[in-house]
Amino acid sequence: MNHDVALGLLGLPVDILLYMLVYLDAYDLVRARKLCNTLRQLIDSSEELLYTIDLKYYHTIPSPLPVSVLPIAIRRKLLRQRESAWQKAEYSQRDRIPFPHPDRYHQWSCGVLGIIPRGEIKFIQFPLSAGDRAGTTMCRQWSYKIDNLTVHYSYSPMQDLLVLLTRLLPVENHEYEISFRSLSEDKFHPDAASAVVKMELLGPKYTEVMIFGDYYGLFCKNVGSNGARVDVLQVWNWKVKDWYRVKIFDPEDGTMHFRLILNDRLLVVNTIGDLTLYSLVNSSDAIQLIVTFSLPSLPSTSAFRCIMFARNQDHDYSSFNTPLCSSCFHGSARNQLIAITMIIEVERRLLHSCILYVEQDRLLELESTYTNLYGKGSRDPRALPWSAWGPGYARIFSNSQSLSGLSCCYGLRTAGLIGENFGRGELRLQQLCIRDFNPHRVRHYKTGDGTEWHERLVEGDPPNADLQSLFLESIGGLPYLEVTTQERFLADGIYMDESRVMLSLASPNSFTGWFHPLDYNLFAAVERDLRQQEMQQHLPEI
Repeated sequence: MNHDVALGLLGLPVDILLYMLVYLDAYDLVRARKLCNTLRQLIDSSEELLYTIDLKYYHTIPSPLPVSVLPIAIRRKLLRQRESAWQKAEYSQRDRIPFPHPDRYHQWSCGVLGIIPRGEIKFIQFPLSAGDRAGTTMCRQWSYKIDNLTVHYSYSPMQDLLVLLTRLLPVENHEYEISFRSLSEDKFHPDAASAVVKMELLGPKYTEVMIFGDYYGLFCKNVGSNGARVDVLQVWNWKVKDWYRVKIFDPEDGTMHFRLILNDRLLVVNTIGDLTLYSLVNSSDAIQLIVTFSLPSLPSTSAFRCIMFARNQDHDYSSFNTPLCSSCFHGSARNQLIAITMIIEVERRLLHSCILYVEQDRLLELESTYTNLYGKGSRDPRALPWSAWGPGYARIFSNSQSLSGLSCCYGLRTAGLIGENFGRGELRLQQLCIRDFNPHRVRHYKTGDGTEWHERLVEGDPPNADLQSLFLESIGGLPYLEVTTQERFLADGIYMDESRVMLSLASPNSFTGWFHPLDYNLFAAVERDLRQQEMQQHLPEI
C-alpha cells in the first residue's frame, strides 16, 4: 500500500460512502446528487436513501406498524403507489357502508367517526382499505355513556385521547369540568397529569375546543369576569400537572376562533380582519403574541361577519402505536394547510362565503420578517399587510359555486365538491375536486414531471372575477395541482384522511327553497391507495 497517495472522497469504498450518506437529511441528499454522477448513481442505487428523499418530498412520516416490518423497498413502493393514486383520482371502489344516526352531529379524525345519539357518544373506526371490508361488521364500534350536561367532546385517535367538557349542576362548587380519558377504553388516560380539571366559566355564549399534540385548548365567547364580559382562550398541557396558559380578549376585537399548530404555537382570527400568531412557551403565565397578519381589506360597505378555522387532523407527536392507528403513512405536522372560512357581509344584506388556504410553514417563515420590520410583538402591534404576504402565500376560493360548501383538508391536500348542487327544483350531482399544494410537486410539475397524470397546474390570480371584487386588494394565489373526478356525487358530508376521501351520500328529493335531505343512509368510500396486496403478503400473521 502506498501511504503517500491521498485518497479522495470518491475513492472511498462504496460501503463507506453509503454509511456516510445515511447521516444526511433529504435536502442534503438532493444536493449531493447534483455534485457528480458518481454520487448520483450511488444514491439512486440505495432504496434507503431514496426512501428518505421520498418521505420529505411528499411531506409524509411513516408509522412504525405495520410499515416497519416491511423491507424498505416495499415501504417506498407503497408510498409512491399511494401518491400516484391521489394524482390519478380514479374512483374504482364503490363500497357503500350504512351511515348510522344520520341526523346527529358528526366529527371525523384519522379514520374514526364520532356521533352523538341520545345519551352516548358512539365511535366507528372504518377499515383501512376496501379489501379489508367483508361487510359493515368490519367497522369497529364502541360507545361512551354521557349525560345531557356534556357541552363538547373532542378526540385524538393518534393519542388514544377523548376529552369531555361537562357543565355541572348548580349544587357543585365549580361550574365546568374537563376530563381526559382513553378513547379506546372506558378509563382515564394514563398519560394525563390530572384526570379531571375543574374550572369556572360564567355564562359563556359559546365555546370551541381543540386537541393538538400535548395541548388542549378552550375558547369561550362572552364570559362574565369582574362585572364585565370578555372572550377567554385557555390552553392546558394535559400531560403536565398545573401547566396552564390564558389569554383574555376584548369583545370589541371580534375574536372568533383559534387553532393550535405545532406543539408551541397557536393562531387566532377576528372579524377586524387579523390573523395572529401566539407562542405558548416564551412566557411563564400567559399566551404571548408573536406576529399579526392582515387579511385582505374589504370595501367600506362590507364586513367580516364570521371567520373560523376549519377542523384539522391531530396527526403528529405520536408513536403511532395506539390501538386506533393502523395507517401506513401520515401527513407531517411540520407543514400542512391552514384553512380559514370567511363569511363576508355586503351592504348588510348579502353574505358571501370564502375559504382561505395558507401553508403553515410559510406563515412561520414570516416570523423573522415581521420581527425585522416591527420588532417583537407588543400590546398594540402593527400587522403585516396582506400585500406583503397574502398573494404569494395563500389561495382564496369562493364557496358560492357549491351552496353546500362541502370541503375538507388533510396535510397539503384539499378535497371538495364543485359546481351548483341544485337547480330547477332538483338536486344536481357534483364532481369531487382534489387540490395538492405540495410545493415540491408543483415545482416538478412545471419542469415536466407528472404530466402523464390527470392533473393540471393552477397558478396566478383566480379566474373568478366576482371573488376578487369582494376585496380591495389583489388576492393573488398560491399555486397548486388539481384533479377532478369524472364521477359525480350527491353528498351531504365529506371527510378526509391520509389515504382516502369519505362521502356521506344523500338521496334526491323534490323540494322548494332550501333543501333538507331526508335520507343520508349511505356512506361511500372514495378509496385512495391504501395497503396493496403486496403489503398483505409481507405482513406477519397476528
